[in-house]
Amino acid sequence: MKIIVTGCAGFIGYNLCDKLMSLGYQVVGIDNFNDFYDKNRKMNNFKELSIKYQHLFDIINKDVNDTKCFEEIDDVKAIYHLASRANVRNSMQYPVDYVEDNIKTMIHILDCLKRRKESGKCVPFFIYASSSSVYGSNPEVPFKESQILNNIESPYALSKKVCEEYAQLYYKLFKIESAGMRFFTVYGPHGRPDMAPELFLTKIYRGEEIQKYGEGFSRRDYTYVDDVVQGLIKVMKTPLACNVYNIGNSKTTTLNDFISLCEKTVGKKAIVKQVGEQLGDVPITCADVTMAKMDFEYKPTTDLEEGLKKTFEWLKPVLDKQIDTADIN
Repeated sequence: MKIIVTGCAGFIGYNLCDKLMSLGYQVVGIDNFNDFYDKNRKMNNFKELSIKYQHLFDIINKDVNDTKCFEEIDDVKAIYHLASRANVRNSMQYPVDYVEDNIKTMIHILDCLKRRKESGKCVPFFIYASSSSVYGSNPEVPFKESQILNNIESPYALSKKVCEEYAQLYYKLFKIESAGMRFFTVYGPHGRPDMAPELFLTKIYRGEEIQKYGEGFSRRDYTYVDDVVQGLIKVMKTPLACNVYNIGNSKTTTLNDFISLCEKTVGKKAIVKQVGEQLGDVPITCADVTMAKMDFEYKPTTDLEEGLKKTFEWLKPVLDKQIDTADIN
């Protein structure tokens, strides 16, 4: 039985593939290795998985919009659609990219599943990545899946909301079942270099300046990647219908406290430059995970201090290697 993972060489995709294959699942990964961030990191993720799981891992180097990726693979238990264009601030500059890479891709996959169903083929579980950003500046905290999403603050958030609406439409019209996973600030080993956890740890370790947006009172619900992967695997065994789930840690940390924890993790003081609030940022994210706990026993277990320590244990050798390479050159 095969499992398809789009964005398999990315952050959450890598960690999900690693866990699935450690459990004995055969994974077909789809990734186009775009240059949204360093392609070498994605290639290294792919190489690690290929070496570690030679007989369980296949990869298709194509854009997800090429639906032959899905139509030509049989005996598929589930599709995890994790490929997307992320980063709230970047979406302010390049909004069209988020239509192409997020919304258009989602429609292609849903329509492929519809055609499979119409032809009498098995329709696999469909689990896709959404985001806590869909809640925008919603004043009701913690965020619940039942809340009305009318406070969108960025093109990225809007693209994720539209993806959820297409999933609901395809369920209503064609009974294509799905589960949307609203991730809350995921961090951990193999993370994205543009996100605060890895970016701050890196700059503090190197003695470089970090930027603090505003007074540092904004709050985020940081979720360790192993907890996210646990939820992704558990939901695969749950009747889906057409639900969305919060996948967070249910604890918030201010930006000031987050910087202090990064300093403690690295063992160095941060060089901090305060700058203005950024367009698209929201004051707080906080997940109510009651629904995920009830439906598939989702239970985050990693607190932020422990998660940052594990992240830095992975990151430090990577940074040291970069320093050594720079010295040689």
